[in-house]
Amino acid sequence: MSIMNVIKRDGRCEPFDPVKLRMSINSARSAVECKDLFLVEDVLDLVVGQCHDGMPTEKLHDIVVTELIKYRYPDVATAFVNYHDNKA
Repeated sequence: MSIMNVIKRDGRCEPFDPVKLRMSINSARSAVECKDLFLVEDVLDLVVGQCHDGMPTEKLHDIVVTELIKYRYPDVATAFVNYHDNKA
């Protein structure tokens, strides 16, 4: 199995780490006091299934937001966006 890389905002290329994405989604879930513990793993699985080598992290974030909205968690999607906007 080959390692999938992502392109960071600053242009660096690094291995995709689903643990980081899991933590970000969970932080957003916790920020809005969402009790659905399965949400994080379900959305993570959907996002990972859509990833490809060389994908920019911004695209990964867009997919997370889209999947959260599909799951009817727009408040978690907003918290996720706000978290990443504050990191930039």
